[in-house]
Amino acid sequence: MPILSIKMKNNMKNIFFKLIFGILSGIIVTSCFPEDIPVKPYDRGDAIVSQVGLESDYRWQVYYSLSENRELKRSLMTDWDLAFNCTDTSYTIMLNMATFMSSIDKGAVSFESITSSEDSTRIGENSYGYENIDSTAIGRWYDSEDNKIITKNHVYLIDRGSKWNGKPIGYVKMMVIGADNLGFDIKVANLDGSKERTIRINKNPLLNYIALSLANDQILEIEPPKTDWDLLFTKYTYIFYEPGYIPYSVTGVLLNPKYTVAAIDTIRKFEEITSDMIDSYQFSNRMDLIGYDWKIVDISTGVYTVLPEMNYIIKDTKGFYYKLHFIGYVNDEGERGSPKFEFQKL
Repeated sequence: MPILSIKMKNNMKNIFFKLIFGILSGIIVTSCFPEDIPVKPYDRGDAIVSQVGLESDYRWQVYYSLSENRELKRSLMTDWDLAFNCTDTSYTIMLNMATFMSSIDKGAVSFESITSSEDSTRIGENSYGYENIDSTAIGRWYDSEDNKIITKNHVYLIDRGSKWNGKPIGYVKMMVIGADNLGFDIKVANLDGSKERTIRINKNPLLNYIALSLANDQILEIEPPKTDWDLLFTKYTYIFYEPGYIPYSVTGVLLNPKYTVAAIDTIRKFEEITSDMIDSYQFSNRMDLIGYDWKIVDISTGVYTVLPEMNYIIKDTKGFYYKLHFIGYVNDEGERGSPKFEFQKL
């Protein structure tokens, strides 16, 4: 047999064996991978109806978790006055919006020179300022230099607002002495100079804000840990800018501004909203996105009407999406101040 013919036969055998080996190898390797197993849809559960009682005079502030379907913490609106940002690189100081507090920046004057509350240019706190220091009533009280916080030494006249019965709480004067990534130092006194003291407020990294009561200088953890709560039911200050600057006290729902976002849907019915629609919404962490206008009041009768067509799509601190709307505002005794709402996981 010619040598060429023998080589050709040998080559054919090699190709054949390689082909068989390849096929077998493919079968063996393929069998090593598990088959795709369809993911079973998880049970999103039925819609839940819940209610938060603030009382008819709205004296309570209530922090709520959607995933746990319960209130995590409640406190009287008068328990605190100032709240200090706990983020190590943020230095916002908030007034208590629930008591309708306001302040006047008197500038870099001597602390002793502020003795009177007579002034008509008070600035009310508003929900925009929770993270934006330039929107707060106290504002940017410092300059920064070489990554250090340098106080402007401005003195602030602080109106502590009113109790839930409308009784004024009183005035103090306050100066921020300084701050660092661990906390704040402030000086406070009554307008007549009595009870002057310096207070150190240490940041708590587990919270958005740490609170201070000017009644007893107690430092308070008014809010739950920042990754636990989604909604805050409370009175707060809303600023109207038309026809002029008008701070107005309202009652509603605020978002956790760091870890909760929401969108509004007034087109679809609550029952029609599904998880397939999530990508079509524009979400915002604006604290008062839910706000107060899911209800209207008849001024002549004082009767509140809830607007269930105002639907809110909420992404909570755990990353889950919910749809929520309000269905009531009175308790079983017919007293106002008890928001009743229906929500369901998407």
